[in-house]
Amino acid sequence: MKFNVFILCVFMILSNLSYAQIVFEKSWESAQSRAKQEKKHIFVDAYADWCGPCKQMAKEVFTDVTVGEFYNTNFISVKIDMEKEGTAFASKYSVDAYPTLIYFDADLKVVNKNVGSLGVSQFLNLGRRIVQKSPELETAKTNFKKDPKDAAFAKAYMYEFLKTNDMGEASNVAQKYLNNIPQEQHITAENLEFLYFAALKKTKYLDYAYQNREKVLQIKSGEIILKQLILEVYTPDLKEVFAVKEEVIKKVENIKTKIQKKYPIDAPAINAKIDMVYAQNFEGDNMFKYMDIYYSKYCVNSKEINASISNFLQSPKDNALILQKIKVWSERVESMEKNTSNMLNTVDILKRLGYKKEALAKAEEAKSIAKDAQETKQAEKYIQELK
Repeated sequence: MKFNVFILCVFMILSNLSYAQIVFEKSWESAQSRAKQEKKHIFVDAYADWCGPCKQMAKEVFTDVTVGEFYNTNFISVKIDMEKEGTAFASKYSVDAYPTLIYFDADLKVVNKNVGSLGVSQFLNLGRRIVQKSPELETAKTNFKKDPKDAAFAKAYMYEFLKTNDMGEASNVAQKYLNNIPQEQHITAENLEFLYFAALKKTKYLDYAYQNREKVLQIKSGEIILKQLILEVYTPDLKEVFAVKEEVIKKVENIKTKIQKKYPIDAPAINAKIDMVYAQNFEGDNMFKYMDIYYSKYCVNSKEINASISNFLQSPKDNALILQKIKVWSERVESMEKNTSNMLNTVDILKRLGYKKEALAKAEEAKSIAKDAQETKQAEKYIQELK
């Protein structure tokens, strides 16, 4: 009797373990067969064995208990290496970046295709949206269908897909909206966001934006959006390059040459960022050199520069040479957007460098333009420390 109880306990433990993560079919063929028999959707993890984000999802997302329970109940799942047994699959379903998460119904119709890795909550939400119709999504879809020229309806519908990081469907909505309005209306403060997401899948929208670059630059954050978009379009190529070390320099240079040829005005800034990312991956000793080139000369995103400044200021030990460099970054941010917060970053750097008189003068100036009590208090704190 005790032995039987022991066997039962072992069986229950093994059952729970098998259900604590996604159970994958051994092949695409067996997944199709089971899906037809059980009338279930199919989830395909289209990956490559060198892909870092793919490995991260396999380790942290597919093994999650809640994910396992939901996907094992509602889907037949299969993993396919796109560069080995899955080359024909990759060609048929246009898989050119990893991971690509593809969902089919029982009749093998693609119902969703997500490019890029997802966290646990995003992955669960995506699965739930496929098997359980979201009332918010259905409402947004109905409204957009009634009036595809309405920017508010289009944005609400697009954002339903962005909630689950479904860039493919978000891009489709953006394209449909733009295709329903005159092209001369594409580049406006309201529509630039649609142009961004449309261009992620169709480069003709990026080409149009670049042809009208001066008009884009007149819109707040237009230059940041345009540069980021060019970089995003080449992200799949860069991910592949940075995942493997073989001939990496040659591949990076090829991508930079393409960008230089097609987007000559913005290429220096974009390629400087690529150099910085390359150094972060492969040349740790030279990383700061390339960061300094990018942030002191090219980056036009004050938030991005401030984030890097904050990282260096959190270091327990100050380096005078680095502080001198990031002082230039901080002053550059001030020239983009002069406010108390940005000025106090410079005050902090000056204080660490021992330039107390200069730091005090800037702290007092920062206080004079403070917008609220909190900013005033922060400035006063530095003033007291520097007197």
